[in-house]
Amino acid sequence: EAVCSQCHLPTNFSPENHTFHDKDSEASKCTTCHMPETTYMQVDPRRDHSWQIPRPDLSTHLGTPNVCTSCHEDQTNEWASESLAKWFPNSKHQNQQHFAVAFYAAEIGYQGAEDALAYTAQDNTQREIIRASATSRLAPYQGKNTTVALARAVKHDSELIRVSAVQGSAGFEPKDRWQILAPLLEDKVLGVRTEAASALVVYWSELNEQQKQALVKPLQEYMEIQEFNSDRGFGRTNLGNVYRAQGNYEQAIKEYKGAIAVEPYFANSYVNLADLYRVQGKEPQVFSTLEQGIKAQPKSGALRYSAALSLLRQGKNSQATQYLQQATEVEPDNAQYWYLYGLSLESTSVPQASKALDRAFRVSGNPQQLYARCEMLVKYSKDPSIEFQARQCITELEKYAPPEVTKGLRAKL
Repeated sequence: EAVCSQCHLPTNFSPENHTFHDKDSEASKCTTCHMPETTYMQVDPRRDHSWQIPRPDLSTHLGTPNVCTSCHEDQTNEWASESLAKWFPNSKHQNQQHFAVAFYAAEIGYQGAEDALAYTAQDNTQREIIRASATSRLAPYQGKNTTVALARAVKHDSELIRVSAVQGSAGFEPKDRWQILAPLLEDKVLGVRTEAASALVVYWSELNEQQKQALVKPLQEYMEIQEFNSDRGFGRTNLGNVYRAQGNYEQAIKEYKGAIAVEPYFANSYVNLADLYRVQGKEPQVFSTLEQGIKAQPKSGALRYSAALSLLRQGKNSQATQYLQQATEVEPDNAQYWYLYGLSLESTSVPQASKALDRAFRVSGNPQQLYARCEMLVKYSKDPSIEFQARQCITELEKYAPPEVTKGLRAKL
């Protein structure tokens, strides 16, 4: 409190004028509302240093926590918003635009997400970590605003923002991504230029000799980093990825197997090795590798999901469904697992498929997954009980989809 009062007059931030809680109470402290404490790993209470303004209005729309209802557990976000509006009627923070909305829009696949992220990425009033986070989330997009945001990111003074362009450019075609990231290959910061090299080496077979030469030095630095970490699974797996990109499959397999040997519970090494076998047309080895991984890392949903994909490619649909079910049990908060599990159930049990697709939507909030559920229910709506569910589904979809989309579904009932 003494630190705060060096700049903020205590009389202006008294209980009567600002905190609206009893004097000397925990709720009347500056840190309680603006730097709340969160307990990590059930034993480690910490306060972050972002110094946020409580925004229960965001909680209403996004489901994010806020300090008001975290304390007043018997009250609603709406109650908290109304209280703040009453106390601070002229506050510029009431319903103010917030970067969390852009992040949430991207998470659910909202059509305006790209522009919102591109705007946040270029907003110089935001902190670097927020701008970098927005830039990295541009990966699914290739529009004009994304291109401009990435072009500015690679020239930014902040290495955090520059390196975020590596992930943010993932959706571009190889030649366009090269053009965006090539300047970073000579970046003054080791971490930036090596990350750019690791991203661009994926396109090795499509690069000309001049481009390959530009990659040589930063790629060698990247590989030295991975060799230094070769006692860990991720280090050897990253080496395997480079060798695979360069067409040296034998060496890639050696590195993947080395990763498994030094760190048997590192799931990515099994997934990458299995995928290389898939490219080589060795489907039995794909599945046996993933089974080995499941035994070593029984808590990995990714291994079971990959095993299901292998079984689907082999035409073993019923077995694939079992592995997808296991993936959802191991990682119940992964919407993609629920989504594919639901699709796999359609031919055997529409009600179960509907439940799985609904769970996918509840987890992700992605309207596309809700649409998939509605579309499936409409397909089987000759059954009266399913028709009722279809109508309910379409009614919920109306909150997210354009009128012509839901109108089209209703016309098929």
